[in-house]
Amino acid sequence: GAFSALEKEVYDFLRKKQVIFYYEFMEFCLSQMNSSASLTYKPDFLLPQLTNNGRKVLLEPHGIKSNLKEVLRKFSIFKKHYGKYFCLILIVPDDFMSAIKELDPQQNSYDFVWKRSDYKTQFEIFHSS
Repeated sequence: GAFSALEKEVYDFLRKKQVIFYYEFMEFCLSQMNSSASLTYKPDFLLPQLTNNGRKVLLEPHGIKSNLKEVLRKFSIFKKHYGKYFCLILIVPDDFMSAIKELDPQQNSYDFVWKRSDYKTQFEIFHSS
């Protein structure tokens, strides 16, 4: 797929740090059995050598505010289906943080959310733990 500016930034960071990753490695079906709509999710980055409580780590840079509610809904469905296998980390512009906390106060759509301004530091802390 095509990189957004934020995806490209994360891609370059991971390469510089020599972190093994897969970009848009797989598409997950999220559709409900009785739904006619086909809802899917293709994670941006899988970090196969990192785990969190035994779950593989996914990094999901997202920089489009206009569809934030729909994206969080999709992520929450993904987490319901696959949350025991994957740890979902959102990387978002700093000014998204309040909207995300308001739209999903229970953190049903992600495990961690990192601000764009400090995701590199957060990654180092996460990677070393």
